Amino acid sequence: MSFPSPYDVSHQPPPAAFGPPPGTYGPRWAPPSGPSLDLRPEGGGAFAAKYVALVGYLCALAGVAAVAVISLVGNGDRDASMMVGAALVLCGVTAYAVATMTWIYLSWRYIPTPYRRTASGREISPGWALGGHFIPFYNLYWMFAQNIGYCEALDSVMVQSGRTARAPKTLATVACVVQLVPYVSHLLGPVLWLTYMFLTDRVKAQLLAPRAG
Repeated sequence: MSFPSPYDVSHQPPPAAFGPPPGTYGPRWAPPSGPSLDLRPEGGGAFAAKYVALVGYLCALAGVAAVAVISLVGNGDRDASMMVGAALVLCGVTAYAVATMTWIYLSWRYIPTPYRRTASGREISPGWALGGHFIPFYNLYWMFAQNIGYCEALDSVMVQSGRTARAPKTLATVACVVQLVPYVSHLLGPVLWLTYMFLTDRVKAQLLAPRAG
């Protein structure tokens, strides 16, 4: 009597399916149990932060324009006017930076804990999502990993909750590339990031209302 060799795969059962069925979207770590219509966010989402960032950006633009005009015409108390313009720029940039950092942290908190992962399965906590941006040189990589990863995490929540909206992953990638280009990043970067925040919040907002079965 002979026994099949353990190395002969023809006698072994096929491996169990792993991940979503072929042809369907879903990271390989996503729960395979099917759509969950009552999937809810875990945080507030920082929906107001994008408006603060927008106001900060506009203030900074106004300050830059004021300084430029004063430099050209230079009438009256020039020094005092320059200080006002510079203060507008400083306040605007600070408001924009704080608002965007708040948005990053609270947007990741908004994602249900099991879904705070990239499509490759890498876990990202809200604290590390923000903290990685403060590490020199590493932050150049982390800008891509965090923003693209957030789109993937948000998309997985949309899929699992049975919704069709998707995060603007392509826009996030373009914004990251533009951020690396000197001068262009200061002019076009904030516009792209603000657009990304507004479009992403539109997707996030769908989780606030229960989906009809």
